[in-house]
This record gives sequence, structure tokens and C-alpha cells, in this order.
Amino acid sequence: MNFNFFDKSDDFSMPVVYFVAEGIFHIKFIRFLAYLALISNALGLLLMLYQFVLDAESLYIIKYGPVLSGAIFALVSLHAILFMRDLETFKQEFDCWSEHDASQETQNRIKQHINSVTIFVIFNSVLAFVAGVSLVLPSKDEVHYHYFIKILLELEVVPRGVTRTVYYLYKIDYVVMYPILTINSVRMLYFSRKFKFQVKLLVDRIVAMTKDNVDDLSLFYSTPYQNDMARKLKTFVRRHSYIAQYVAKINKSIGPFVVTFSLSATLMGISVLLIAAAGTFYYNKYQIILCGAMYLCTLCSAIDATETVEMESIEIYNALLAQPWYIWNNENKKVLIIFLMNCEKPIQITKFSDVFYYNYDWGISVLRKAYSLGSVFFNLRQYIGK
Repeated sequence: MNFNFFDKSDDFSMPVVYFVAEGIFHIKFIRFLAYLALISNALGLLLMLYQFVLDAESLYIIKYGPVLSGAIFALVSLHAILFMRDLETFKQEFDCWSEHDASQETQNRIKQHINSVTIFVIFNSVLAFVAGVSLVLPSKDEVHYHYFIKILLELEVVPRGVTRTVYYLYKIDYVVMYPILTINSVRMLYFSRKFKFQVKLLVDRIVAMTKDNVDDLSLFYSTPYQNDMARKLKTFVRRHSYIAQYVAKINKSIGPFVVTFSLSATLMGISVLLIAAAGTFYYNKYQIILCGAMYLCTLCSAIDATETVEMESIEIYNALLAQPWYIWNNENKKVLIIFLMNCEKPIQITKFSDVFYYNYDWGISVLRKAYSLGSVFFNLRQYIGK
């Protein structure tokens, strides 16, 4: 498969978004580092869990929960980055309509949307990097929330030089891992915008289909007009079906990831509030703010990626209803009815089931669960001893 670092297929591509989501991992050295990070973080998590089971106290979950749950979320993200090739397959396979065939107004809206998404991706990536750096900075209390460091400092048989080296490697890992936590939400943004633009182009053509012939009742008897409407309607039906089927294919492919990402994102939300609970003693305020802001931006971008496709696909139904169907013959009216029935159910990307679906309801439920459990831990914060 021929890989490109940037998506430069046309003027409406999103090269920066594509590079962050996929292109950067086509660099062999970066991909090697990603594999290394996956292996090292998996081993580190297993070691922490093992030691956690051996000597854990009941309040350890409050103190070390954020790092443990964050490690799980990171492993899920790394696995998806390295082993899910749906974005590149989509880029190679999907038959995109040219945005240049749309009206100038639609083209301008697409360009504006691309610019806003690009700015957000850059901002979120920088925010994640800064949040990671904030946790690298030394702190006298870090042993209380980095369980790995606690284990490391208790290994008396290991030479101090080795211990210090592993310590710095562990801390530097945060600079790499925090941006990685945002990658899959960026991939969702890329997927969703590509589908959104294609749906928008379909809506644009439906609207333009009869723009010059509204309320001309004599067209009911015009055979050329009726044949032209029949051809366009059938083309639009096939296009809508093609997009819906490809989205269904994507949903089926990423189904297991949707489940694991949903569960780990919920766990990560709890961790953010755990940080706030433990932060009374151990975390600096800027660390809490940066980590919380990064999590919310990542969560919201994943939700927005889903909702934007669904909301845009509803416009297909609305555009069809606005057509002058009363001047169409019976055959075209039948095609219109079939089309409307197909469009009743909006296109939903990243939907595995009614439970695991990245929409606003899921996002609210994540925050509710995080708040409910986090508030319990927050009320127990006075029992945390240094």
C-alpha cells in the first residue's frame, strides 16, 4: 500500500489533520517508537497491577487510580493506532465526489470548516503535549500518585544509576503518551468530516436539482423534465446508499474499538476526578487544569465527530421534502418515497450499539458516571495520608 504523510488529494483535503491522525505513523521511526511504547506501557501496567494486588491498601485506588486508568486508556489508543488501518483503507477505496462541483457557497463553508478543524487539532495536540510535560516536572509528592515510581524507589537491590535512568524514561513517556491519547479522536474527526462533506455535496445537488423550475406546473407533462428528474433521483438514491453502506462497514470494522474506547474513556473520566480528589494534597492546580482540559477536548471531539455526520444526514431528508414533488409523475414520486424512507434513519458513524455510540447522550452519561464515582472519592480525600 502506498502511504503518504499528508493528504493532498485535492484542495479540500485536510493535510494537517490527516498527518496527526495517520501520516505521522507512516514514518518508520515514529511507528517503531509507537510499538516500543505499546510494549513498555503494557509491561509497566502489568508490573503495577501485580504489585498493586500484592500490597495494595484500600485507599490506593484514590491515590494511584488516575495513573492506572490512564495507562489502560493509553494502551487502547496505541493498539488502535498501530493495528486499525481503516482510515488509510477509506482514503484508498472511498469514491469521493469532487467538492468543486458544488456551489460556491458550499465550497466556502467546507473550506471554513476545514480551517476550524485544523486549528482545533493543532490546539488539542499542543495542549496534550503541555499536559504531558507538566507531569514530567519533578515534584516532592509524585511518589503518592505515580505507583511505578513508588515501586521503583522501593527496589533496594537495583543500582541507583539504573533506578534514575528508568525513572527519567518513565517520566519522559508522559510527553509522548499524552498526545497519543488524542490521536483516535483526531481520526474520528477526519473520518466524520470526509463523510460530512460528501453528505453536504449530496444535499447541495438535491437542492440544486429543481432550483430553476419551482412551481412550473407545465413541467408535469414534460417528458424530458421527468426523465431528468428520474435520472437524478436514482443517482442520489445510489449515492446515499453507498455512503450509508460504507459507514456501516466502518462501524462493523471498528466495533470492538468502540466498546473498549467507551469503557476506557469512562474510566479516564473517573480518573480526572480522582486527580481532583487527590489534587488536594499531591497535584498542582495547573496539572489538574491541563489534564482536565485535554480530556474534555478529546471527549468532545469524539462526540462531535459522530454528531456532525448524523446532523448533516438529516438535511438530506429535509432537502427532499422541500422539492416540488407535486409536479413529478407517479414514477418519480415512488422513487422519492423510497428515498425518504431510506433517509428516515440518519447516518451514524462510530455506532456499535445503542449503548456504545459516541453521541451527546453517551458523553453526558460518561460525565455523570465520572462525577458520581469521583464525588465519592472526593469525599474520602481526608483519609489519604502522605
